[in-house]
Amino acid sequence: MLQVPCIEFEHINQRRCVMLTSHVAAWRSSAPTPAQLKELFAQIESGRITSAVVQSLLRGETGFKHEALCRNVLVGDIIFPEDIEGVTNLRYPHEDHAEYRRKLPNQDLLWWCRKNEYALIAGPPLPLSLSDLYGMWPERFQKMPNIKAGYVTHEKVSPGWLYIGKRVVLVSAHLPQSAQIKLLSPKERLPNIAELGWALFIYRIVRSRWLLDCEALRTSTMAQNGKNVRGGNSGSTFWFDEWGIDERYTSIAPVRVLA
Repeated sequence: MLQVPCIEFEHINQRRCVMLTSHVAAWRSSAPTPAQLKELFAQIESGRITSAVVQSLLRGETGFKHEALCRNVLVGDIIFPEDIEGVTNLRYPHEDHAEYRRKLPNQDLLWWCRKNEYALIAGPPLPLSLSDLYGMWPERFQKMPNIKAGYVTHEKVSPGWLYIGKRVVLVSAHLPQSAQIKLLSPKERLPNIAELGWALFIYRIVRSRWLLDCEALRTSTMAQNGKNVRGGNSGSTFWFDEWGIDERYTSIAPVRVLA
């Protein structure tokens, strides 16, 4: 019988050990773990991570790192276009994803939003009116908008970041409109009815809870009777009116005006 020297096996085993050791050493400790990679592909498959985000990551763009910072600071109070795409039928052009990331707030404004309890919500892919919102989510309205009321179709929420307060301005509920407006800073204003509806709807759909809990919020939208249109959430639906009923209980939650 042919005898194979043991040293050959030892040599082969040593070579194998060297190869294995080299392979393990090449996997840096800072590299993603298998579990993280699995989660990454799962989010890509579900649409939460879009091709625009992946491209930013592959190119090493700083916007990707800043996005992570924004999500860490604001936690659930920042909603990106892909967050909206994941739970609605709305779709944003690829270039819009990059534009939203380019226009993320700087660190000073980011921490200001957190300190002042502001949420940051991506606007729609194209301008939408209250009538448009009803067409998409009629079951979320307490009543059907009256198309004859001009503001139902004319007032719109536009694409772009919407900075909106998560809490009402203190003591505003017991003041007339003129006094309420004085409580706002020069960089704040009242949202129109479409902006308020969009913010409440999207936050509710994406986060499964209301952005803020208030019975009546004044908007900048004016009705034909000369009164401000109000809106708010009641249970699981959105309501609005233009009659100024219980005016003294109407509060304000501002949106921030960007320079």
